[in-house]
Amino acid sequence: MTPRLLSILAVATVVAVGAAGYAVMQDQGFETVAENTAVFPQLREKLNDVAQVKIVTDTRQMTLVRKDNDWSMVESDGYPAEVKNIQKVLIGLADLVYAEAKTRKPELYAKLDLREPSVKEARGRHVSVFAADGSKLADVILGKTRYNMPGTTRDGIYLRFPEDPQAWLAVGQLEASRAPGDWLQTKIVSIEPKTVQRATFRHPDGEELTVEKASPMDEKFQLLGLPADRKLKFASDPNNMALVLEDLELEDVRKASHFDFSADNTLTADFQTFDGMTVTVRMIELKSPAGDNEEEQVDAWVQLSAQADKPDVAARAREITAHTAGWAFKIPAYKASRLNKRLAEISEDQKSGS
Repeated sequence: MTPRLLSILAVATVVAVGAAGYAVMQDQGFETVAENTAVFPQLREKLNDVAQVKIVTDTRQMTLVRKDNDWSMVESDGYPAEVKNIQKVLIGLADLVYAEAKTRKPELYAKLDLREPSVKEARGRHVSVFAADGSKLADVILGKTRYNMPGTTRDGIYLRFPEDPQAWLAVGQLEASRAPGDWLQTKIVSIEPKTVQRATFRHPDGEELTVEKASPMDEKFQLLGLPADRKLKFASDPNNMALVLEDLELEDVRKASHFDFSADNTLTADFQTFDGMTVTVRMIELKSPAGDNEEEQVDAWVQLSAQADKPDVAARAREITAHTAGWAFKIPAYKASRLNKRLAEISEDQKSGS
């Protein structure tokens, strides 16, 4: 953490304390906490000492670790994490102040998303923060956000501590995501649309589709080899297929060695640019538990590499390959579907429709 970061925290804390003028008392019983009390005073004092953040949900664990000023995720095999997102959550935790005691009844936890993550389909997030010496600076189950807290312009969040039945409402801005992609550095690659000349898609069963345009000034890609008796269902499909690499971001990432990218189950797509670079994408699809009210979902994982013969383009190709080599990236479903188009899917008989 930088001195500037701590200054921002100090200002935010003053705002929070001034806004949270609530008498704090339990909804039943006599437990009380002094108004404006920080939920994690020890974290406020030791933000610069934070070395690990662990987030546990009903479907996964995410462990973020710091080495020097760099953060990475253990479960993603040490892939770089987004520092600003981690800092935002740490400041949010340190900035929380008690507003009101809520229920002590476990049967009511579900309404506040405060059940243990070990419970199936529980929405609570168990967040633990550790210092470099291993000491615990925060340990809490975070629940629903309470928007538009009365008496303040800020939101609140429901929380409770593990092994403690008491639930609390605290004042503060905080969102600890359940998704790995919200903690990791998400950019994989981005190829400018106007630079793409041709894209060829080869399915494991031998089917091949190619879309291309003749000039960078052309706005539309054409599907090559479309049979005379068929037409495109949607004119936008060739463009969507060709421009998959525009702002391609990950949802998760692992070392490629965890996956089988053998030819018999891998789709291969080559994207060629007008300046002579080729970016190759290899994609597999795997079934996995969804976790959010669905039993199963299909995840698409890709590998990337790039090559170019021209010296002025080769440096860019090497940069892409260096960033992606050895990694497999889970990509959004809509990007995967554009890679995985079939002729039968995107075309229809000429006599169909209007």
